[in-house]
Amino acid sequence: MQKKKMMYILGTNTVVGGLNVERLTTRHTGLQQLKSLQDPQLRSMHLHPLSLSFLLLLVAWAAVVCVAVTTTTLHGFRGCAVREFSFVAQKPGCKGLRITTEACWGRCHTWEKPVPDPPYIQRQHRVCTYSRTRHMTARLPGCQPNISSLYHYPMALHCHCAVCSTQDTECETF
Repeated sequence: MQKKKMMYILGTNTVVGGLNVERLTTRHTGLQQLKSLQDPQLRSMHLHPLSLSFLLLLVAWAAVVCVAVTTTTLHGFRGCAVREFSFVAQKPGCKGLRITTEACWGRCHTWEKPVPDPPYIQRQHRVCTYSRTRHMTARLPGCQPNISSLYHYPMALHCHCAVCSTQDTECETF
């Protein structure tokens, strides 16, 4: 005859016939657990130890990433990224309008040195610029009757380091 494994959990004290008796709650670890796994609803709630380990590892990794992202300052950031940017859109004959959009921001690694003296060698250093944009339009207030109130500007969807193009970036050197 095989003994069933039993686990006893101490419950609350109860009084039976004037005697203080510890109430014992039993839980069978063998047969009852096997039966509970046959129930589809309970089986879906059962986590395999490997799945649980993976879940804990994923939560720990997410916590580390959140701490790393929140501790990065703009001064310490290296690379090229999309960032919220606000500016005042202006056009002759209209009043200005404050616009908040997404723009490219960052620093790109280069070994080139700018040469501001003759013979003025052309440099092709890389800058943080747009790789994908969405064209946006705003309506400026208070425009004169013969002036269009439409103001067009790009909204960055993705940025990368590339040679500066005057089509969408101010490529001024200082």
